[in-house]
Amino acid sequence: GVAIGAVANLPLGPFGAVALGSLAGALSVFGYSVVQPWLEFDSRLNLHDTCGIHNLHGMPSVLGGVASAIVPIWIDAAGAPKRQLAGVALTLVSATCGGSLTGFLMRRLFKEDGPDVAMADDQPYWEVADNYETNF
Repeated sequence: GVAIGAVANLPLGPFGAVALGSLAGALSVFGYSVVQPWLEFDSRLNLHDTCGIHNLHGMPSVLGGVASAIVPIWIDAAGAPKRQLAGVALTLVSATCGGSLTGFLMRRLFKEDGPDVAMADDQPYWEVADNYETNF
């Protein structure tokens, strides 16, 4: 759904829609199984994506943006691929800057939580059942 949105007005046909959706699904699974663990545990960035937004929406939307530049050329429809790619690049830059600023502010504002608090773990803040196990 995310990847097809940018090319939904083009005569892609059922095969094109299924192909793009399959690519987006494969990319999302790759992001979940390979990219997310690397971003959270193996890199110095120490990023945390509780809901998998990067994999579920971010990566397929970039694929959709790139498809919005390529598909009009492929089907001989009027389009401006350079402008579409520039829009994708500008979106990535603004999202990266906005996310970095938000992360910086959250770390500064909620510094008292400290590094020992596990993200997405409700035990420090709520009464939790005795048999509750965290998988973090």
